[in-house]
Amino acid sequence: MKTSVKKNLIILFLFIGVVFFTISLILIEPEKEDTQQMRAPLQSEKNENIVFLGDSITEWYAYDFYYKKGMPIINSGKAGYSSKTLLSQLVNMVYIYNPTTVIVLIGTNDMNIPTYNRNETLSNIENIIKSIKENRPHSKIYVQSIYPINTSDDEKIDPITVGIRDNEEILTVNDEIKKIAGREKVEYIDMHSELVDEKGELNIYYTKDGLHLNELGYYIVTKKINHILENE
Repeated sequence: MKTSVKKNLIILFLFIGVVFFTISLILIEPEKEDTQQMRAPLQSEKNENIVFLGDSITEWYAYDFYYKKGMPIINSGKAGYSSKTLLSQLVNMVYIYNPTTVIVLIGTNDMNIPTYNRNETLSNIENIIKSIKENRPHSKIYVQSIYPINTSDDEKIDPITVGIRDNEEILTVNDEIKKIAGREKVEYIDMHSELVDEKGELNIYYTKDGLHLNELGYYIVTKKINHILENE
């Protein structure tokens, strides 16, 4: 009798185990589906999103301070990003926000790489524009000129931060970016002219280290971009 009872108990425990295992699969499976959905590009609930896309100059732009409260601005800047890196991250940095407007500023970090190749940078920028147009065809796209740098011996200039960037090369690349914008029928924003001084350098009053902007520099940028957004 004892052996029979023991067998029945084992069978009962096995049955209970199977039931709980089956229930757990039913409960867990929807969670897997939800996780997969979260990884896919999402549509924003907002009717309008203005995405600023770029590197540290974009990331350190205090939009909440410079623009009207409530403007649906999304900061998609990432310090250190090159055009190549940015191109590979468009899903996470642009598409998930379903933007109505995208403002691109990229390329200066490319020029600080020893293996810098102008044609590769321009190709990446062109492909960034094309990819956004293809994946978010209703977005208005603006591409900014690369900002000038300051290589003077002023005490605020940090030569390590400025690196091997060159203002003549920046001018050349900006001419090509403008041509790309024309071919792709997107808006080109000549911010370079707003920030440069009479010597062809980033105005010393607009920068904190020779590369990045200070508060006054961002004010100059905001004034121009805000005018453009208000007249869309």
